Amino acid sequence: STGSAMNLSNGWQAAETAAKKQEIIFTASEMQTLDVVLDIIHRSNEVDESLHDLELSDILPKFSRNKTYDLATKCNALSVLLKSGVYGLRAFEHVGLFTDPQQTWNDSKDMVEAIQKSQIKEDKADSVPGNDEGDPQKQMPDASDQPSKVSMVDEGV
Repeated sequence: STGSAMNLSNGWQAAETAAKKQEIIFTASEMQTLDVVLDIIHRSNEVDESLHDLELSDILPKFSRNKTYDLATKCNALSVLLKSGVYGLRAFEHVGLFTDPQQTWNDSKDMVEAIQKSQIKEDKADSVPGNDEGDPQKQMPDASDQPSKVSMVDEGV
């Protein structure tokens, strides 16, 4: 069975769908609350001046959920995206594995970019004509079980 089939049979897909519906409701009410709070901040003389420039569009409510179901598929997808050269932050956002992809990217950026650069170097080395190092067919001797075209008598057996 596939990871997707297991998600459906175990109820994870239904749970995720229900959580997303609830998140939409909570986000709408959270934005209404933030609008009132920002209005209070803008009118107040007791709040630090740097907060007076804060706008509702500067705030993004986030609701953290543990999204580690189907972990193998998500990790594999992330690995493939990064090895394919997809910008790390976009890959982190797309796989849905991290509750805060931006922070995960900030924490991992140097390492991910170093891995991607080394991958580019390896790919370029493998594509150089005459460079057989990256081609396993050219590195390994024929170990097939096919009969030889030379008779056993000629081989001295």
